[in-house]
Amino acid sequence: MRHFPIFLDLRARRVIVGGAGECALAKLRLLVKTEAQIVVFGHNAVEGVVALAGAGQITLQDRAPLLADFAKAALGYAAYDDDEADAAFAALAHGAGVLLNVVDNLEASAFITPAIVDRDPVVVAIGTEGAAPVLARQIKADLEQRLPETLGRLARLGQGFRAAAQVLAPGRARRDFWARFYGGAGDAALAAGGTAAAQRQLGTLLREVAREVAPAAHVDFIPTSAPDLLTLRAQRKLHGADIVVHDAGVAPEILELARREAQLVAVLHDKADLVALAAGGAQVARLVAGDAPHPLEVARLRNAGLSHSVLPSVGAPTQPGFSAEIHEVRRHG
Repeated sequence: MRHFPIFLDLRARRVIVGGAGECALAKLRLLVKTEAQIVVFGHNAVEGVVALAGAGQITLQDRAPLLADFAKAALGYAAYDDDEADAAFAALAHGAGVLLNVVDNLEASAFITPAIVDRDPVVVAIGTEGAAPVLARQIKADLEQRLPETLGRLARLGQGFRAAAQVLAPGRARRDFWARFYGGAGDAALAAGGTAAAQRQLGTLLREVAREVAPAAHVDFIPTSAPDLLTLRAQRKLHGADIVVHDAGVAPEILELARREAQLVAVLHDKADLVALAAGGAQVARLVAGDAPHPLEVARLRNAGLSHSVLPSVGAPTQPGFSAEIHEVRRHG
């Protein structure tokens, strides 16, 4: 990964754009969606740039920029669509220590602007390291169709409810609450009764989750012999795990599906002390580099009375001693 993806806070910060033609306008259409103070330098501004200035969305200067203009700027865009003018702008930006993007010149740019799906405050950025802009636009178009326009409204409702949700214990209870709201309950309430109904749904879910007893420790064995055929159920279990235990042979792209906050435990000799790892009610995903778990690990969990399940392997033959169904053991009090 050459370019590290970040989201930069541009609230009340200055962005300097060199150029007032169509090249600059393409960038300005995106920049004006931010809370930045945008200053544009260029002669013979096209109609779209003039309109943005007239609407107060940008400040238009009919001159070339000076070094002093870059003072304390967050970003600079060289968008003259002219090599000589872009180079002069870049020299000023470098002199002022301002991060610079030279439009359509990857090697001269300190950062690149991704394709963006905007469901403010939910924003999806798509980058291809400058290698395939058309592909990025195709992915953007696909996501535009998939992500509902109401997504931003739900996110803002959730943002306003975060303080109330702090009554739930950090970790699984809080994650479960938000997962239910964003996993369908919020959208259904919004569709049925608008913002007021969605706000009521937040309160209802909060009371429900607060009353629930924390789940007992559980271990899910997930075969990974066919990484590209990992089931949706397996992906959900992996993403919801507190601890991810994996064999050395498990593909890195599968480990990427785990939550960033999850504890990753690499296993040597294909066996792990899952009883100890599951202590305290942890939800454990045991990634197996094969079609079936090690019998000794399963036996230890069974002897300890710990809940566990073996997810079926997709496209692999059933192993002796393990049916394709989910095996589950529950502790009886």
